[in-house]
Amino acid sequence: MAKEFNCKECNAKCCRYVATEIDAPEDEKDYENILWYLIHKNVSVFIEGKEWYIQFSTPCNKLDKDWKCTIYEKRPKICKELSINSCEEYGHGKPHNFLFETEQDFIEYLRKKGIKIRDLD
Repeated sequence: MAKEFNCKECNAKCCRYVATEIDAPEDEKDYENILWYLIHKNVSVFIEGKEWYIQFSTPCNKLDKDWKCTIYEKRPKICKELSINSCEEYGHGKPHNFLFETEQDFIEYLRKKGIKIRDLD
């Protein structure tokens, strides 16, 4: 039997960022745009499956000091619809294939793929 999960018992990993899908990069302009994202504080980019996302690391204003939701019963629909499979605390496997937290992470990824891009340093 699968373990039941309850957001009230979690440490709110999914409530500490906002992520939205972006187009997969296809050319030098797209790679430069991702580098631009990554030189900003608390911004990362990740690949989940074949989808690309930009992530802004910023906690929900409705979390208390212990990372508990203060509006759990009235939380937004997107929170209520979270699946156990996508839950970072109780789900299965890594939440992403690749995570780029710095521009250097992304440059190294591109170099391994044989894609040349200028270094920002």
